[in-house]
Amino acid sequence: MLTVREKEGIMSILRRIPDQDLRSVAETMTNKMIRVETTDEAINAVLSYAESALDVLKRRKIKKDYMFQYLHDCGHIISPTLDKIETIQATLAFWESKDAQGQITLTEEEDAMMYEEMQPADRKSVV
Repeated sequence: MLTVREKEGIMSILRRIPDQDLRSVAETMTNKMIRVETTDEAINAVLSYAESALDVLKRRKIKKDYMFQYLHDCGHIISPTLDKIETIQATLAFWESKDAQGQITLTEEEDAMMYEEMQPADRKSVV
């Protein structure tokens, strides 16, 4: 269950995402059982079916840039050189989320998706 602060933050981040990507996130999180037509319906579906804040933030369509801009707009400054996982951790810490307490672990598929999102220069340092 998401806290009020997590819901507000996720809602703000989701509003930064292109509509098609937002609908895709909503469909994925509802296992394509709910069809959304509007931005508000998509956001509501994501918030309703999210198991945790981490469950939303680690989605492929939730780019590091959206979280970075959200934190910036909130006056919470982080380094632009952080990778997506570090940006997720900073966002969760900003929300004082229970998910911020542990280390973020990813499935192999999620790890591959994160690698795909990295800029080519960042990939060299991982390999």
